[in-house]
Amino acid sequence: MDLSPDHCKAGMFGLYYLIRDVFVSLAAFGGAFLWQISPETNLIAAFIFGVIGTVGFAIFGRDVPLTSSGESIR
Repeated sequence: MDLSPDHCKAGMFGLYYLIRDVFVSLAAFGGAFLWQISPETNLIAAFIFGVIGTVGFAIFGRDVPLTSSGESIR
């Protein structure tokens, strides 16, 4: 939100949630598809994606420094 121009902050807020919710909905349908194959397949796929996300964050993630008031800088 801080990077968007003042005249379109509300639009950027809505666009962010639209994009986020589309991906969440697709993931839910993917989970339902995997569950129909078997619950174990769904659990294994979730575990594998969790490991990939954790390793990706460990390699490429970074901490956001805090200001003197304790708020994060973005």
